[in-house]
Amino acid sequence: MLKVEILTTRIERVGIWPQESESRMLSQPQSPSLHEIDTPKEVRASFSAYCALLALAAANMLCAGDRMIMSVLIQPIKADLGLSDTQMGVISGLAFAIFNGIALIPIGMLADRHSRKKLIAICLFLWSGMTALGSQANSFVHLLLIRIGVGVGEAGSGPIAISMISDLFPPAQRARAISLFFISAPFGTLITAAGGSWIAQHYGWRTALLAAGLPGIALAGLLWLTVRDPRRGAFDKAKSGSALPLTTVVRTIMRQRALLHTMLGIALTSFVISGVGTWAVTFLTRSHGFSLATAGALSAISSLAGMAGAFSGGQVSDRFSNGDIRWCAWTSAAGAGLAVLPLIGFLLFDNAMAAVACLAGYAFFSALYMGPGYSLIQTIIAPRARATANSFTYLLSSAFGFGLGPLAAGALSDHFAWAGSDALRYGLIVVGTALIWSAFHFYRAAKTALDDLAITNADAA
Repeated sequence: MLKVEILTTRIERVGIWPQESESRMLSQPQSPSLHEIDTPKEVRASFSAYCALLALAAANMLCAGDRMIMSVLIQPIKADLGLSDTQMGVISGLAFAIFNGIALIPIGMLADRHSRKKLIAICLFLWSGMTALGSQANSFVHLLLIRIGVGVGEAGSGPIAISMISDLFPPAQRARAISLFFISAPFGTLITAAGGSWIAQHYGWRTALLAAGLPGIALAGLLWLTVRDPRRGAFDKAKSGSALPLTTVVRTIMRQRALLHTMLGIALTSFVISGVGTWAVTFLTRSHGFSLATAGALSAISSLAGMAGAFSGGQVSDRFSNGDIRWCAWTSAAGAGLAVLPLIGFLLFDNAMAAVACLAGYAFFSALYMGPGYSLIQTIIAPRARATANSFTYLLSSAFGFGLGPLAAGALSDHFAWAGSDALRYGLIVVGTALIWSAFHFYRAAKTALDDLAITNADAA
């Protein structure tokens, strides 16, 4: 390579033997930037790759919308079917999360061995069809079974899509492509919060569920017919080989502490995001007297802020890191810590517009981790273990984050019932304190990130 020849020439000019130079380079852990990957600059993703990315991002948008639609419909469903806040917490979070977590690893293993585009199309059809079927539910049990189906289907969204994107785009373009994929999720939440609440108020919650599910059924057919499954490892120097056993991946995560701390930080942030996001519309209706449609529209502002935060997190991390991967952890820690104050403002301010402004600020800072957090995992973990590591991260986020977040908020609201209309306010404050815990884990990840990367490089040598 040209860079190697130039470096060799410079070494020879100053009279340093190559062996001595290599010794000096290995004496300290190296933290390569994602922009320094040894890939020819002329290698660019094809037009079909961008079309596939658009389709996968659209599926991720619908995934986020179908996952969160229950948060918009809590109040009308509760009133219509006579359910408690705890039951709604189970339906909106725990039932989804348990079966989503159970399905994550098996579906990820299938994706490593069979057609990914067919598998993600099947999963999309399943979760969208179950969401639409929810319009016919008449009891807690009906909604519980439907949300279980949605959870199983959505287990095939993120891990499979990120695996495909990694093979559609060369390393120099991969981070940008994955960040765009993640940004589509807040966009789906925005559409669900604004459109779903409007449809529910004017046509009922059953029509809202039907409208949320039908587009995914159509997109599943489009994915199956038009998107190609790229060759695995198409742009990587280390070509695709046999997947590592689960036990090996688990041992690696436990040994390389930065991976474990990053995964825990992501899970804790997801716990707060899911808990607050699920109950935000309900909080605005109960505590500020907004109609369902107005509360949904105001809550949608936080989705826009979340999109800006997800994009900004990657930009800040790449802009200041200069090859130091610890910036991924530092940026994530800063985001979690800075999100605490605006969240408290959202929950305590009596002025509705001030509360909404704080909600937007909280959404911005709490989303900063998305790009840096997942980038840190991809950089440290060995290439052949990335898909499995992503599945474990999604598992933690789903089970602990999305599963327990809404349930904890609902259960705490019932616990603080003596506070009347402030019960949900106090419950969400308690849930929000987990952001401090999350910031601690991201900070701890930065402590060992360089050493863990050195271990990975040494194992690959």
